[in-house]
Amino acid sequence: MERRALKSQPATQLPRGLPNWLVQKFAAEAVNEYGSLATAQRILVTGNAGSGKTTFATELAQQLQLPYFTLDTIVWQPRWRKTGTVEKAERIAELIERDCWVIDGVSDTVLAVADVVVFLDVARRVSAWRVARRSVRYLFRSRPGLPRHCPEILVIPRLGRLIWDFRNNVRPKLLAAQRQRGATNFVHIRWREGDH
Repeated sequence: MERRALKSQPATQLPRGLPNWLVQKFAAEAVNEYGSLATAQRILVTGNAGSGKTTFATELAQQLQLPYFTLDTIVWQPRWRKTGTVEKAERIAELIERDCWVIDGVSDTVLAVADVVVFLDVARRVSAWRVARRSVRYLFRSRPGLPRHCPEILVIPRLGRLIWDFRNNVRPKLLAAQRQRGATNFVHIRWREGDH
């Protein structure tokens, strides 16, 4: 597969509000706005919990006719048990060996091999609101893409900490990766107002 050098993109502002239909619409428009997305074969969509990663990635994969995968199926086991480090690394390695994909999640390993990284950089309150809304819907059952027996009620406190800590622990690493990626594209999509 031929790899082309892709220019880094400046931060784009997300439109106000982040209902799923708007995230889907923005993903479809992003393919036209960022030519690098239309030609990329390996795309990572990353961001905080509740940022719209899954919604954006599934729409993007559909637009580009690429297979879609979520890291949630690798990271989590039934009853919200984390997959062991070795097994997780093996499964991620197997996944990224494929020629083409759109993957949603947070992973340094996937980030390192992606042709394009899409960082959905939304404010904490937006992530928290989206997670709260999603949690009500899946309070006592697993969301699509998760193993059985992973109802939201069992993970709400963990999600709250994850959302809060993302700004200080993960976001700086993603912004550093944006600066270091050089010839590989990094699409930074920001919430226009917020407490980043």
